[in-house]
Amino acid sequence: MKLSVIIAAVIGLVLATGLIAYFGVSAVLSALLAIGWVGFAVFVGYGLLVYLVLGSAWWSVAPGQGLRRIRTFIWGRMVRESAAEVLPLSALGGVVIGARALAVRGVEPTLANASLVVDLVTEILAQIAFMLLGFGLLVARLSHYGRLSDPLITLVVVGLLFTITGAAVFVAAQQRALRLLHRMAQTWFPSAADNLNGVSDKVAEIYQNPLRLTAGVVLHSIAWIASAIGSWIALRIMGVHISVMAVIAIESLLSTARSAAFMVPNAVGVQEGGYALIGVLFGLSPETALALSLLKRARDLAIGVPTLLLWQAQEGRRLIQWPPRPASISRPL
Repeated sequence: MKLSVIIAAVIGLVLATGLIAYFGVSAVLSALLAIGWVGFAVFVGYGLLVYLVLGSAWWSVAPGQGLRRIRTFIWGRMVRESAAEVLPLSALGGVVIGARALAVRGVEPTLANASLVVDLVTEILAQIAFMLLGFGLLVARLSHYGRLSDPLITLVVVGLLFTITGAAVFVAAQQRALRLLHRMAQTWFPSAADNLNGVSDKVAEIYQNPLRLTAGVVLHSIAWIASAIGSWIALRIMGVHISVMAVIAIESLLSTARSAAFMVPNAVGVQEGGYALIGVLFGLSPETALALSLLKRARDLAIGVPTLLLWQAQEGRRLIQWPPRPASISRPL
């Protein structure tokens, strides 16, 4: 792990701990425990339903995959998200592991990587729309109180510009990067050149189907909204009465902060600080906002740890399997 990532994680952890201590550990724990075990189970179950949408979005951009393959892509998305949220990795590390999870389940590696690239693009496009919705709700909220000069607006604009610029660079540079890697592979690793060329061709093929791209963006948009509604459900179970649109605004603005800090493992500190800062504007006490952040982390652990253990078990079984099963007859989910 790079030193810069370790430093960012430590700073984030100190910030999160400091916020909880500042607003009172007992107050935060009291708000957190208000959901109860049954309520927490409902929250976790709802989170699993969101994965159905996310996995379907990934499947929708992968050509030649039958309906039964949706389960494979749902599993891949669960592994991908669990690695990003549970392991001390940046979001990019989770992406790599997610593609590997598909390959282990029988998806051809070229297709797994190509569809992953396109899925990331459609998710970013949906997130930008989600962020713009949150920005509009923030402006409406602050204008109601005559606070359009609030520094938070500037911070959100910067985050939006950062995300949009990053998305544009990612879309523009992906084919160029694949071509560069292909040339390098031809020189140093001839046996790997065909695989890289296949990814580039497959990405180009997917982009030629606007229906797949549209489906991916729509499903990801649904997933962003559904995830925010999950937070609203958790708050309702905790006895906190707040409108759905307010929670959508909070989650949207938080996604802006997380995108700007994508290199911070698990967005430690960034998520807690974002909830404490933004939640107050929409009627959440800092203690409740921090409790919601901790609750989401607990949900991620409840889903992520078993998911990663199962993934590791599959990897181990594949390594010790003898004789190895030919890839051509690997059975889909």
